Amino acid sequence: MSEGLRVLLHYDRTALFQDLVAHRFPQVVLRSCNTYADLAGALLDFAPQVLFCIKFENRPYPRDTVMACRSIEWVSNGGAGVDHLVPWDPKRITITNGSGVASGMIAEYVMGGMLALGIGLSGFIRRQMEHCWQFEPVAGIAGKTVAIVGLGRTGQAVARLASAMHMHVIGTRANPVETPHVARVYPATQLHEALREGDYVVVAAPLLESTRHLIDADAIAVMKPGARLVDVSRGGVVDQSALVDGLRSHRLGGAVLDVFESEPLCADSPLWDLDNVIITPHCSSVYEGWERRAAEMFCDNLDRRLAGEALHNVVDPLRGY
Repeated sequence: MSEGLRVLLHYDRTALFQDLVAHRFPQVVLRSCNTYADLAGALLDFAPQVLFCIKFENRPYPRDTVMACRSIEWVSNGGAGVDHLVPWDPKRITITNGSGVASGMIAEYVMGGMLALGIGLSGFIRRQMEHCWQFEPVAGIAGKTVAIVGLGRTGQAVARLASAMHMHVIGTRANPVETPHVARVYPATQLHEALREGDYVVVAAPLLESTRHLIDADAIAVMKPGARLVDVSRGGVVDQSALVDGLRSHRLGGAVLDVFESEPLCADSPLWDLDNVIITPHCSSVYEGWERRAAEMFCDNLDRRLAGEALHNVVDPLRGY
């Protein structure tokens, strides 16, 4: 039944896509909530069956408030990561994610990061600010091996672009099936074998209890001396303390980091001062129009729900994807 279905949109800028949802579903009752503080009241007053949400404040998402709302049957998360919603009972509530909404953009970010590390771009920028003309050789990425940790949609998008740049692509996957553009797929249990081969290591795994600190001191120790790391996963997949040690000792040749164990990254983190690190504020998935694209994916899924069809991108709370 679609008549009277109540849908709550939770984001600080719902005006970016509310018109899209309203136009496609004039038969549903639609409401918006634009702060974390107002969510409890909105849920109590509106009692939605469906919640479309995007995490938007630099503090914990009000997960307990959502799970306490007994009317909610389906939570559609606009982004791919759902670690801010765990745990949940899949018998009571269905959670879907926006897997794929930003995979192309993240893959371009990764390629830019690997190119910047190879060229030594941060060093040239630093010397430019010092008005220093100093010759340094540059290196490309063609012919290098990239080990992708997590061959989900983002990892596969990275593999496609890396292959186009004539890199040798390997990776790990929980279900190690043949994957386009990947020369060899290792099971997740053989992570270290894959890491040993990588000139570049791209971390694109979800954050689960089983993947917390997946890239730890032991993992860094088996990497090639001077290997470079790009992290676009979730804060906590990489052990930040071990990463700092690896970068300081130059066991790792450099890193491009978009996610951190605590965000915003604290001002006294040693990562800020390492000259072989490029830091971005968890923005590799944020491109112009991404929220509207996420809303389009939600609308497509809402069509399926109203038609009695299976939803896409249903997340298993144990697997995290």
